[in-house]
Amino acid sequence: MESDNELVSFALDLWANYIETYCVSISAEDARGKIYPAKNHYEPNQLGDHQLQLVKRLRYLANNFRKE
Repeated sequence: MESDNELVSFALDLWANYIETYCVSISAEDARGKIYPAKNHYEPNQLGDHQLQLVKRLRYLANNFRKE
């Protein structure tokens, strides 16, 4: 990672992934599409409204840091 913004963006994405699947490397979208190693089994968590809003905010912030 060359910049602090890249590091912050990456960390925010990992945090959002963890909320969605309890795995920092797998997002809910990847889990639904079964995009992970065959030996692992991940499913998206059932998130409440507050959690969904937090994930959306984290992804939004991650995208903003990526652009800077």
